[in-house]
Amino acid sequence: MRIITSLLQHFFRTCALKYFSEALVHTCYYEKADTITDMESRILKLPGGRDLGYCVAGAENGAPFFTFHGLPGSRMESYLLDAAAKKHNVRIITPDRPGYGLSSWQCDRTLLTWGEDVACLADALNIDTFGVIGVSGGAPCALSCAYTMPQRITRIGIVCGLGPLYHTGLSQDMRWLVAAGFNLARLIPWVLKIVPGLPVLALAKSTPGIMLEIIAMVHGGADRQVLKIPNVREKLILNIKEAFRQGTRGAIQDMQLYSRDWGFLLQGINGHVDIWHGDADDIVPVSHGQFLHQHLPHSTFTVMPGQAHFSLPITCADTILAALKD
Repeated sequence: MRIITSLLQHFFRTCALKYFSEALVHTCYYEKADTITDMESRILKLPGGRDLGYCVAGAENGAPFFTFHGLPGSRMESYLLDAAAKKHNVRIITPDRPGYGLSSWQCDRTLLTWGEDVACLADALNIDTFGVIGVSGGAPCALSCAYTMPQRITRIGIVCGLGPLYHTGLSQDMRWLVAAGFNLARLIPWVLKIVPGLPVLALAKSTPGIMLEIIAMVHGGADRQVLKIPNVREKLILNIKEAFRQGTRGAIQDMQLYSRDWGFLLQGINGHVDIWHGDADDIVPVSHGQFLHQHLPHSTFTVMPGQAHFSLPITCADTILAALKD
């Protein structure tokens, strides 16, 4: 525990303090994200009594696609796809996973039960068949839907998607702090609630703009450029706030689920999966996309030169939706 604490303290000193002064300059601008309205957010009451928050974007009568947000993330990520979705006549429905945003906590959630929530939402919206898109930490959820209800899924897209970490060696390619976080989630999740859970939660709730600036500066490159776009900044700040609306347990539960056996085999997914991954992604390395491509029976794998983790789904949304719509 002492070693873990000292390592995390070193991280926050070297990253947070290094970039705090420059990030502070942007704080006043960032907090204007509150001006973005939440008019498309809705809540579905599920059969068991839980709330399922979701957001609708894109073309009102377009081809339906359920998109699954990152880790952490929220339904607000649908706003990032709105323009491209309207251009390609696609309707985007993005639900909050349990413990995020407006969705109730679900203590016994598994990757396989997520499809039940998605099916209920599709039924409520009178959608029989639909496509799914998993971005980053949303990839396991998209793949679980493809596995549990293949008869309803028309297209499957994975964008900078996280691969299975349990006994695959993929965590070895990730940054040590990220890999350590997943290991802690699997073995001693209570540690994550305290270190770094509490400081991350405090930052997300009080000054999410500083958190976003730190992310941009730490990762640099294509990610830094896209995170400096004013319209993108505003939407991501709102996304951060909603991701931590209920605290950190939604994110920690995701990390627990993703670090264990997913409950299904990639080889059991019969639908065709389109995979996109940036070769400059230093959060979820390109090896994850390669692993998915190698183990899925039917898939295409497109490496996007120069694209990183945030830049790929944002700047390439037009290309991705065009391909999935065809």
